Amino acid sequence: MKRFNGFNEMEKKLERVLRIYPKEEEQEFTISILCENKPGVTANVSNLISRRGFNITSFIGASTQIEDVYKIIIKLMATPSGLKGIVKQIAKLINIIEVRDSLKEEFLEYEMLLVKLRYSVEKHGDILQVVNHYHGEIVDLHEDKITIAFNGTPEKVETIFALIKPFGCLDVVKSGIAVMRKYENNESNGYSD
Repeated sequence: MKRFNGFNEMEKKLERVLRIYPKEEEQEFTISILCENKPGVTANVSNLISRRGFNITSFIGASTQIEDVYKIIIKLMATPSGLKGIVKQIAKLINIIEVRDSLKEEFLEYEMLLVKLRYSVEKHGDILQVVNHYHGEIVDLHEDKITIAFNGTPEKVETIFALIKPFGCLDVVKSGIAVMRKYENNESNGYSD
């Protein structure tokens, strides 16, 4: 009886294809969207992203210097080719003015951390040392609780959180990552009025 070798041949062909086209690794990307400030726009964008199986790690939106124009900033996990596809799909949505991504552009990133800790006189010096070193601000203080605000790059905020966590976090809120496109001196901000 002759043995079927079709599977082995197919496996070898697949290995050759994978060497030519290696699997892309997921990484975190930023998408900056300029859109009309209309009901449902943020829901449409987030639904489009989630339907395609992308994991959103940060989503914020705010008004801009242009009346009735809103900016949405999204951080998500994707492959480079997946990002290109999702950016094209977002650009096709109604009420979208412009879409930019961190694959093609470089952004400045900033985040705020608000943390409530257990507080005691014994911990005061150590907590104050972290607050002063990282330019934090004490925004609320009670006899057994202290609330502190920090801001900076996402990496700096993560470092601060790792240092402050052992003091006994009662509550933590991060603002989400705000971004602004980097540009040269003689260049406009890229968004038209």
